[in-house]
Amino acid sequence: MKTRLALFITAIASAVAVAALGYAYNTYKASEAKNLCQSIATELEAFKAEGNKLSTDKVQAIKDRLVDCKVALQAVPFKGEDIQRSIIKVDDVDKQITAMMPMLVIAEGLQNAFKPASSATQPGQPAPSTTKFENLPPCEQLDAIAKAGKSVADYLDASDETAFKTYQGAIKTSCTWHQSQLDVAIAKWQARQPKSAQPAPIAPSSSGSFLGNAVTGEPVYLISASRVNTTGGQVTYQIGSDVVSGYVNCKTNTINTAAYGSFSPQSQAIQRVIDAVCR
Repeated sequence: MKTRLALFITAIASAVAVAALGYAYNTYKASEAKNLCQSIATELEAFKAEGNKLSTDKVQAIKDRLVDCKVALQAVPFKGEDIQRSIIKVDDVDKQITAMMPMLVIAEGLQNAFKPASSATQPGQPAPSTTKFENLPPCEQLDAIAKAGKSVADYLDASDETAFKTYQGAIKTSCTWHQSQLDVAIAKWQARQPKSAQPAPIAPSSSGSFLGNAVTGEPVYLISASRVNTTGGQVTYQIGSDVVSGYVNCKTNTINTAAYGSFSPQSQAIQRVIDAVCR
């Protein structure tokens, strides 16, 4: 059983590696997903090395980390076929592990049942913990909920504001494997909020120049461009209904923005944005 699981982990690591390296567009979301999936691939290699020593708790941790990778990949805009295939592959492996979990729990239970009764109460060893749930640290409370087969996301969603902030801080600093469940809880909360009126699309500046279309098909207009030093300058342009401002580095041929990070042009239209500063 656990030999099969090790093979699945190899498949997961392969899928995550493809996801981490396969996306061509240099956007903030793509870089974020790449870095996250690469870190998960490293963790999976460590899990794989443990082979038959894997426990159900560690398998659950693998599942949680897989969800984190998949959520990051799904957040990448304008996904190519390679990203779509990687999402499908990661999702498929996650389903296979889900199907194996009941058998792993049974096997682990039988193994524990045949251990000598005295092994749990050897002299000098601490007695089994009888700490009440409410007295456990936040991360251990969430672990207990997951082990009981209950939804951590539903529990977080039902928590009051003070408890939720406590769990959120603990997940950020300690039990990061519950991050995907926290994301689901936040999404549920946001879905219940009143829908605010959407701002009207920004019309192209009357003084803006049409530069062509981006790779997404959206029109690109130059609003302003100025050279500030020998290296580059400031630029503001509109893509679709979004107005983007940033610093153009003429040496690296990149645009650096607060919202989207640093990226290279993927279309002739965005190259013309850079050229407006660097010409």
